[in-house]
Amino acid sequence: MRGAVQLFGLLCVALTLSPGTALGEEGIKFGRDVLPILSDRCFHCHGPDDSHREAGLRLDLWEEAVGDGSGAIVPGDPDSSELLARITSDDPDLRMPPASAHRKPLSPREVEILRQWITEGAKWGNHWSFERLERPEVTDQESHPVDYFVRRQLKQKGLSLAGPTDRHTLLRRLSFDLTGLPPTAEEAAAFLEDDGEDTVKKVVDRLLASPHYAEPMAMTRLDAARNSETDG
Repeated sequence: MRGAVQLFGLLCVALTLSPGTALGEEGIKFGRDVLPILSDRCFHCHGPDDSHREAGLRLDLWEEAVGDGSGAIVPGDPDSSELLARITSDDPDLRMPPASAHRKPLSPREVEILRQWITEGAKWGNHWSFERLERPEVTDQESHPVDYFVRRQLKQKGLSLAGPTDRHTLLRRLSFDLTGLPPTAEEAAAFLEDDGEDTVKKVVDRLLASPHYAEPMAMTRLDAARNSETDG
């Protein structure tokens, strides 16, 4: 059961920490918050492809984006950073990304992420998959670490955990989440009649051992691999 609960909790954390969603106590992280914005809006004209590069500006390399202070990003000084001036300009001829690039304008949230990142020193980094893993600090030793991080994110958003649900709803949620199928009438009756301390654990173990658990797991990976039933 713990494995399933941890997986669900980690998924919640991943969703709440997705790029551009929070400017919380952790501060801005380059790979998580900044790089996705630069990659989506800037790299087409100011990235590694020199055939599309405009104005001789590269924003994918620290040496050229920041460098000795003469680049488009001035660490600690967003007001002197040409990057901020261009993405917030009211002049359509100056504002980036230009309409010709067919990129959406930055949202106020994304502008604020870049502004805070520059204010904090414009610390550079890599894609999150190349960053060294760091064990975050857990200050609440009484709860499970997954619960701690979920509660922390919910608190930042002014939300709280939902209360315990009834047993029948719990069984349906477990069954749908792990197998994509509802429990049978017999499974529901057996679960409701069993009031032992390890009842939920036994249900989770049964669902994880079911071939139906593997089906949605495999389907997700096949979709990611663009699996197709056709010959074309």
